[in-house]
Amino acid sequence: MTWRKRISQFFDTSSILTYVIGTATLTIALQWLYDLAKMLGASMQDWGQIIGGLLLAAALVVISVVAVLSQVLKERHDQGKRRAQVRIDESRQKKADQKLGMITLVSPRSKPDRKVPSEEAIALQANTLKACWLLASRQSLSLAHEIRDRLTEQGVQVWCAESEDDAGKLIDAESVVTTYNVAARIMDGPRFGLSLSDIVSDITGSQKPAGIGLALASTERGVDMVYVKAERDKAGIEHPEKAAPILIKIDATFVDANANGSM
Repeated sequence: MTWRKRISQFFDTSSILTYVIGTATLTIALQWLYDLAKMLGASMQDWGQIIGGLLLAAALVVISVVAVLSQVLKERHDQGKRRAQVRIDESRQKKADQKLGMITLVSPRSKPDRKVPSEEAIALQANTLKACWLLASRQSLSLAHEIRDRLTEQGVQVWCAESEDDAGKLIDAESVVTTYNVAARIMDGPRFGLSLSDIVSDITGSQKPAGIGLALASTERGVDMVYVKAERDKAGIEHPEKAAPILIKIDATFVDANANGSM
């Protein structure tokens, strides 16, 4: 350990004992220098006292700057040793892993006879689904109402915007913030009596900022996410009956840069 590191330890605010010892030592040293300069100045002419006072002031400034810089450099060094690590766990979701609730983004139907990603994701959760939150934009609200009616007939409790004037429940597919706010209100709300561990967020087919908003709200609150992976044959044709839901768990934390971990 170098002498600089040894000295900087005495100005580390994370350790109360060493910080108090370091501060007290510095105070005693400064007082000793002041008394010495005062004693020397008493036996000198006025001009000598002035010079001595200036030198003392300069010494105090230098010592203070060194102490502050030592602390700042140490803090920056410690921050540099820490980095954000994201652990992503992707696993084939089994029936036992299915959730009681799902939050899903409803996108407009591209073709009349083709299901949207949220419909496929809901179908794969049908065995256990008790509650569903449909995040729809003005463009997809009519489809969301169709899905709502079908789920209600199956006994599923559904949360959905009632009209285009229901701003508190509508999302903007092009806005991260709007979708995040709506999803956050759902997760922080009553949730039909379900806990966050009972809910999964469906991000299947997310190609717009809305998907980022839902993913951010889910990650922040520890809500698992699911992505339905479409199976294609060699000709590139999708086979929905072979769709495989992938459960995604994200743990975003700050860890020591020297620690071993997967990224």
